[in-house]
Amino acid sequence: MAKYRRGTESIWEAALRIISERVKAYDRKLRLLQTEQHRMRDPERTLLCDILANGQLLPDPQGSRYGQNVPTVATEGAGESPTEAAQLSSKD
Repeated sequence: MAKYRRGTESIWEAALRIISERVKAYDRKLRLLQTEQHRMRDPERTLLCDILANGQLLPDPQGSRYGQNVPTVATEGAGESPTEAAQLSSKD
């Protein structure tokens, strides 16, 4: 973090400079994330888009938006969700 340069700038100038540096760093990180989106898988891209657009993740009570309850091809047992399979395997 940049320090206050005593004698060469006022406290307000230093505060403005520090805020400006932080905004530039945030903008640089944001641009890097946006350029990397095309390499991400769909759940990751959805997470990133929601955070960038809304500043947070959207409510997802069913777990379908971010891929938590998406059935996998090879689950333990017939017809159970991955969550149920994980609960059953943890009981063993």
